[in-house]
Amino acid sequence: MDFFSLRVGVSTTPDNVLGQDFTLVLSDANGTSVSLLASDYSDALYAPPGLPVSARDTGGKTINNMVPFRLDALPIFDSELDLTSLVRAELRFDQLPAGSLQFTDVMFQKVEF
Repeated sequence: MDFFSLRVGVSTTPDNVLGQDFTLVLSDANGTSVSLLASDYSDALYAPPGLPVSARDTGGKTINNMVPFRLDALPIFDSELDLTSLVRAELRFDQLPAGSLQFTDVMFQKVEF
């Protein structure tokens, strides 16, 4: 596969006014792990257009965007991570103190270049 992709929406809440970010940690059966920062692979985690949701209005709309992590990226390529024996994909929300994200699709993708 070429990508590990997630479809992500940044919720229309005041905590997300600056956008969001997260870390993807891929681990294999040998115990090797690689951490990948979402913002290094995509600029799709921006604050959505419209007003933040409040008690008096419906606010803006959450937009789902693709966040594709290239499986041939240097952090993976330079590691000993065995992509044929992945056992875990962990999302760590460790970049900002607050906020919310919505996930709809998690997939491996093969893309013809």
